[in-house]
Amino acid sequence: RAIIKITTVVNEKNAKYGTLGGENTQDKIFLLSIDEAKKLIKDDKSRICAPTDYAIEKGAYVIGKTEKDGGACWWWLRSPGNETDRAAYIFETGQVVDIGNRVYREDYGIRPVMWITQD
Repeated sequence: RAIIKITTVVNEKNAKYGTLGGENTQDKIFLLSIDEAKKLIKDDKSRICAPTDYAIEKGAYVIGKTEKDGGACWWWLRSPGNETDRAAYIFETGQVVDIGNRVYREDYGIRPVMWITQD
């Protein structure tokens, strides 16, 4: 736990729709923003998420077959969509969907991230 950095998480507005992102936070674990997903994971293919058995058991919607057969799932980003009750996400093909979807959806995956130090 000691090597997990506290990160200033900047919650910018949605660049395309202007929807406000909210207050910045200090967190150890967080979700990627639209910009971070594009910058840190360079192409759509690399952003495709195969859900774990645990995620499937908890209700993650799988497009295609199962994790072992190449199925994929959608996963949330922290950036807002085009309205305040929508969040951006990654589509099963790895595309960033900046218009977002309603945040009450329980069948999208979560891919938490963290920064670590080597101190």
